[in-house]
Amino acid sequence: RLRFANGVMLNIKQTDFQKDRVSLSMRLDGGALMATRENPTRVSLAASLAIGGMEAHSFDELRTIFAGRSISPAFGMSADSFGGSATTTPRDLALQAKVMAAYLLHPGYRADGLSMMRRAFPQRYAAMDATPSAILGRDQDAIITGGDPRMVTPSLETMMALDWQGLAPVIADNLRHGAIEIGIVGDVDEAAAIKAIAES
Repeated sequence: RLRFANGVMLNIKQTDFQKDRVSLSMRLDGGALMATRENPTRVSLAASLAIGGMEAHSFDELRTIFAGRSISPAFGMSADSFGGSATTTPRDLALQAKVMAAYLLHPGYRADGLSMMRRAFPQRYAAMDATPSAILGRDQDAIITGGDPRMVTPSLETMMALDWQGLAPVIADNLRHGAIEIGIVGDVDEAAAIKAIAES
């Protein structure tokens, strides 16, 4: 475990469970906990930041650029963090780290990514209402918390109205200045892992 001069924390664990496979995780301060009772959907789109692409390339372009490489344009949101995780190879570790860093510095907030999400929302909402277990999964957090608006699944109409312009200023400070912790686990040389993160 080590901390870089800029405050980034890196945890490395070498394992031999899977040859030539390395898992990389990046967690950035923030996440769904940034939602408020007054504005429970203020960070909802952050779960799909990867689909928004980067300033220079759309999500589809990134997949084409990295075809044949073990690179995932993965970046989203969990309960208490932004970031993502990917499984790559020792050869592609440095490039995967740079891709994750690029989402911090140059998120795309592209219209094509927003359109892709909006096309998926109706099907996703229909699935949430399709079976008793799906309904329970959708509503149980709201029931347990006494109807806390942050735990209530927003309506389809509310989700369809969200856009990147509402999200970008809310998370901008986190992307630029939030605390970052990175984990690297797998078949990796420690010095190479440190170099890959230092360069990103």
